Amino acid sequence: YGLLINPNSSYVTYFNGPGLLYIIANSSLIVMVQGMVYEVNGNALLDIKQGESHILFINDNNYSIYLFYMFQHNSSSEVYYSYNPIGVADYGVALYYGEPLLAYSYETNEVLGVVFTRSLSATDVKSGCGVKAGDEYVDVQLNSIVKAGDGYYIVQDVVMFNGTAAAIVDNVWNITLPNATLSNVMGLGSISSFNGQQYYAYNKVIGELKPPFNLTLAIMVNGVNSAHLSFGYSIQGSLRWFDNVTLINVGKPSIIVNGSSYVKFGVPIDTELVITGPVCGIGAVVKSINATFTLLHRVNESYYPAPYTWGIGTLTGEAVANASAIVSRGINVQITGNAYQYPGPLYYYIPVLVASINGSEFLMVPKGYTLNLTLGG
Repeated sequence: YGLLINPNSSYVTYFNGPGLLYIIANSSLIVMVQGMVYEVNGNALLDIKQGESHILFINDNNYSIYLFYMFQHNSSSEVYYSYNPIGVADYGVALYYGEPLLAYSYETNEVLGVVFTRSLSATDVKSGCGVKAGDEYVDVQLNSIVKAGDGYYIVQDVVMFNGTAAAIVDNVWNITLPNATLSNVMGLGSISSFNGQQYYAYNKVIGELKPPFNLTLAIMVNGVNSAHLSFGYSIQGSLRWFDNVTLINVGKPSIIVNGSSYVKFGVPIDTELVITGPVCGIGAVVKSINATFTLLHRVNESYYPAPYTWGIGTLTGEAVANASAIVSRGINVQITGNAYQYPGPLYYYIPVLVASINGSEFLMVPKGYTLNLTLGG
């Protein structure tokens, strides 16, 4: 949740513990939790104990504070793990320290998730949908929201690993309304149901895939009256489009990111490249991972990074524990086998327009980089 707290005022909310409260703010503020008072300067990770907790955020400054917070509920009495889809996500929300929360939006017809994996191993924590507790299944998912006409769809391009065995999977979910159905769908796969929700799926075996390897996942959309969804992947080579799905007569499609809006029942409109557990909402504990994730979207004939990224995804029911996303170099995010701390921000780009008498050029400059301009002869 993101919110603005006016000068010398407060905000109250309630959480049902136990769990973890992540806080990011653009200035210092006071947080009161279960009788304890914390002074938070920038960011904090607070342990919330059992039972309902009254949380009070206090801004005693003479200026406004912009606050982002997330609560991770722990529903298990076993050893605590924080389970989340971990990687790089673009929510259309920017938090520049010292500035307001800024919302932005854009549309594209193609997104890419680029993964360089040096090591990867995990263990599954429960059984279901063909997975047994103790198996080594773990996913890398490229997830996006597609808008077509008045409808919204979660589209997923997924590689599922079981040790070094790999399969490619695509999913399409209609999230226009709760329990929305799918009809008039053409593709190589079929429609099934999970927890009363219909979804389209197709999968094929890739074969053995041992680190180190380069993996690219791609989702592309086009069409006018019908939505054509293409799913692709590449491993150490050129991109292969393995399934083409048509949603007949739903309207012209586009992949969208929108930080100022949600799908009707609260799903954020983002794009994300994440590591998760396998199927049916099963979580996995990462034993080791050393990977680099890069999230790109297409503008005309070029690919650009997300303007602003976070380290946690939301468009899937699967999750992992013991994985962390940190800033690497350039547009890359490093995924390592460490307990996750808080959901970003990870990286952002600043749009720069350079204009001269000979024309202009639009650049995306990474945070912390210096832009040197020189005059030609």
